[in-house]
Amino acid sequence: MQTPTKRDVMDLHKAVKGLGTDERVLIEILASRTNEEIQAIRNTYYTTFDRSLEEAVSSDTSGDFRRLLLILIQGNRDESGIGEYHKAVQVSSPGFFLEFTAFAEFVENNCTLVATLFLVAIHS
Repeated sequence: MQTPTKRDVMDLHKAVKGLGTDERVLIEILASRTNEEIQAIRNTYYTTFDRSLEEAVSSDTSGDFRRLLLILIQGNRDESGIGEYHKAVQVSSPGFFLEFTAFAEFVENNCTLVATLFLVAIHS
């Protein structure tokens, strides 16, 4: 039986392997894991494929989407916030519109919210 970390690593590898990219898998895994889980995923990915997760994602994505994924892969989010879900719902609610590049800058400056923002976007 696979550990959750190994399953995530295999799913991430499959998402960037070959033609096309499964963006949904990348977002779902990277945005919903804790910093500790992200570090375990990074280490396991490297030992399994002799390549960093950053390299794999960078070679298969581009632009602002790549920037967002690389921020998530760093696993440096502030996890102390309690009301982050409610903030994310407010930010992603109808009437609050940002161009994607502005959104990318927003995320880069507010990494505390990034995982929750993606989760709200995925599930809405």
